[in-house]
Amino acid sequence: YAHLLDALPAADPNVEINIGNSVWHRDTFPIESEYLDRVAQTFEAEITALDFTSASAVDTINDWVSTKTEGLIPTIVDAIPPNAVAYLINAVYFKGAWQIPFDTDKTVDGDFNNIDGTTSPVKMMSADGLVAQYRGGGSVPYVAVDLPYGDSLFSMTVLLPDPDQSVNDLIAALDTDELSRLTAGLQPDESPLFLPRFTVEHKVKLNDALKAMGMPTAFDESAADFSRISSQGQLYLSSVLHKTFVSVDEEGTEAAAATSVEVGVTSVPIPIRIDRPFLFLIRERTTGTLLFTGKVVKL
Repeated sequence: YAHLLDALPAADPNVEINIGNSVWHRDTFPIESEYLDRVAQTFEAEITALDFTSASAVDTINDWVSTKTEGLIPTIVDAIPPNAVAYLINAVYFKGAWQIPFDTDKTVDGDFNNIDGTTSPVKMMSADGLVAQYRGGGSVPYVAVDLPYGDSLFSMTVLLPDPDQSVNDLIAALDTDELSRLTAGLQPDESPLFLPRFTVEHKVKLNDALKAMGMPTAFDESAADFSRISSQGQLYLSSVLHKTFVSVDEEGTEAAAATSVEVGVTSVPIPIRIDRPFLFLIRERTTGTLLFTGKVVKL
């Protein structure tokens, strides 16, 4: 993690990444110095002893989050309960311009078929040049397109399941082996691409998900062991919250592409229209880091 904190922000000067870690602890509650030293050294965490009873404590924490996310996540804490002794907060801000921007003159009106059976009007961005694509033929067939940012070290990969497949089934089938096949198998293709502009905001409590993934003890008041954070009191995780903001539109850096056309007999490329629930990944190629993963099911 220490390597990633250095490598990711410096990977591409055309992509802005701000990663912040912080520990906020009640000023009357003792925290082990070894723990604070480790999070400061390894995660470059900012550590603050704070009067949790102060009326300004919530604003202080939220202001830090807002600053780190350029105002996109203005709040993370609504109130500090009496039994809270510390907050560990991670914030990530990402802003990347497409290597080849979408032409706003080619954006058209379209419909997005929501997961609940309704449709929503959307603005469909379009690209008709070479776009890296991959067709997965596993238990849940899908098509993937890869759109690079900046100098191409960062990219957004969009995965669209076949019309008779569910995006949730695709997520369940997507393991590290399939992701490796996808990234290795991406090839330039001339199929026209239609991608909706979208902005998504999401807030979720991760307690149940983390318990299901194998760490229920951490949330158990009687069984959790965080004595290396503090030897005073029986610490446990009371709540893990996650908030996300992602916005995608036509903007990007100016670039040029050349296509050599050889006349032959072939089929007309089939357009790829992202007009139903899909999965997206924002990733860094050299480290394999997934900065953001998300699914869009309704617009």
